[in-house]
Amino acid sequence: MENWKHEEASVEMFDHLVESNGDLKGMMEACGMELPEDLDFIKEMIKPPKTQEESSPQYKERLKKKSFLYEIVANKRNGIDVDKFDYFSRDCHHLGIKNNFDHGRFIKFARVCEVDGQNHICIRDKEVNNLYDLFHTRFSLHRRAYQHNVVKIIEHMIAEAFLKADTHIQIEGSGRRKFTLSTAIDDMEAYTKLTEDYGEISGEDMFEYLKEKGLEMWADKFKEKSVIKLWELNDDVLAKMGIDQAEDRQKILDIILPAAHKHEEASVEMFDHLVESNGDLKGMMEACGMELPEDLDFIKEMIKPPKTQEESSPQYKERLKKKSFLYEIVANKRNGIDVDKFDYFARDCHHLGIKNNFDHDRFIKFARVCEVDGQKHICIRDKEVNNLYDLFHTRFSLHRRAYQHRVVKIIEHMITEAFLKADTHIQIEGSGRRKFTLSTAIDDMEAYTKLTDCVFDQILNSTEDNLKEAREILKNIVDRKHYRYLDEIRHKGTPTKEEIPQLKEELAAALPFPRQEAQADGLTQEDFVILSATMDYGSGAEDPINSVDFYDKKNQNQTFKIKREKVSKLLPVHFSETLFRVYGKTIDPKILEAAKRHFEQLNPVWSDSHVKVS
Repeated sequence: MENWKHEEASVEMFDHLVESNGDLKGMMEACGMELPEDLDFIKEMIKPPKTQEESSPQYKERLKKKSFLYEIVANKRNGIDVDKFDYFSRDCHHLGIKNNFDHGRFIKFARVCEVDGQNHICIRDKEVNNLYDLFHTRFSLHRRAYQHNVVKIIEHMIAEAFLKADTHIQIEGSGRRKFTLSTAIDDMEAYTKLTEDYGEISGEDMFEYLKEKGLEMWADKFKEKSVIKLWELNDDVLAKMGIDQAEDRQKILDIILPAAHKHEEASVEMFDHLVESNGDLKGMMEACGMELPEDLDFIKEMIKPPKTQEESSPQYKERLKKKSFLYEIVANKRNGIDVDKFDYFARDCHHLGIKNNFDHDRFIKFARVCEVDGQKHICIRDKEVNNLYDLFHTRFSLHRRAYQHRVVKIIEHMITEAFLKADTHIQIEGSGRRKFTLSTAIDDMEAYTKLTDCVFDQILNSTEDNLKEAREILKNIVDRKHYRYLDEIRHKGTPTKEEIPQLKEELAAALPFPRQEAQADGLTQEDFVILSATMDYGSGAEDPINSVDFYDKKNQNQTFKIKREKVSKLLPVHFSETLFRVYGKTIDPKILEAAKRHFEQLNPVWSDSHVKVS
């Protein structure tokens, strides 16, 4: 039955249930349903007509006026329907796979609009990324479950067994007629009896059949726990101080954390400060069996791993050689897969309401230490390569939908402006009662511990004249009067960090455009803000999986690389993109419209002239 579809069977089963269940029709009519019209409509919802002519006569007009109804249960237009939402939630739950698609958010932003004379379910433009997550989740389910290599071979073997048993199993249908496994679909009464129980009729024989094939159903569990829980050592001190994920967010301001100052360095300095300033903490450490200062140096090296053996503390040079994998647990500079990521993925996805598609427990389960080029490294089972791509996809999603969201970035920029204006007017007391500004507090850890989120409120609630400009900017943020997003240019290629400032200057010089019209609207360069956002999979323009070593089940000590071509053709071709976003400082809708018009004219001219082959 090559042309048979499951929707057709559902329609036939619906008819059978209605006819065979006593006075079900009477109950339907008592509830206000009009029969047989509403029964036809239910069946059309299950299996929508392709054209208006195919619809039941009484519903041809509904198909025209309310065609969106046929996109709810079985959407043949784009495949986005409640059937998918249902099996995504159900199967991800039972399989233990993270569901990255938020159907509640989809429903919130869906509405009915007229398209080419018909009403369709449409979605808010900003939700396009959520829809890509929907199709990515579908792909993940097929890749990791429905069409997993073990699942498919078991399906094939069950099919073989059922074919051999076909004529030997008789199923009673309507009129006491007998049907085989393959013909039961022709009679719904027989088909209702075709359940999973038939797989158990000859369970003993089936088991032996599978056993003869030598199919290994489960992977061996590894006894070695190669990934130890050391994220307490890098619970990012900065995150506790209100400067969460400072490096990824450009350290919320160069004035607070200068460009040359990495957040790991600040964490190391803060760790030193906490140890020295907290009474007899060293004594408590020694009482717990720690060897000082050696173990303190090791903790700091875990937070900020040395790049080479020569950079390591003298007492740990040998450890870096023999146990180099320890430096890949907290801050992994080799491929970026570390417990710091696992931690902020779980934390931020939870608080942002974004689904986390990466399963860190599964990663830990299949990680082990292997020797690679003479050094010990954390390696992962080859079949987990797709889970790792989910990790980097989740990172990209968090940056795209949260850390570098267009509203987040402009609010960061406005906070930067306010802090710059307030910089020299706020004094923070540090060690030795010395005074520091916002931008110099990083030079003294005692002062830096006082640089918390309260600085924002301190400026906002101030009355001093010298903080007036900064106060007005922060008040605009609180009142949602932030600079308005106009549009963005997606750069063709991957510019280097050095090129980005130059490109922003070129774009700024081209705005407003064209000049005569801009002057008529009273626009100048100062009316625009240009921000760049680079989003990637963690390794710039490179595929991060190229930096991961794998092992297989048969030889757990032999490592190898996996090329993307071996994984899937559906993986990204490019792993990085840079956006240039333009904002208008005014909130006047007429001026904003004029500014947007200028940018729309500039966009193709400027972007086409900046083609770069990466």
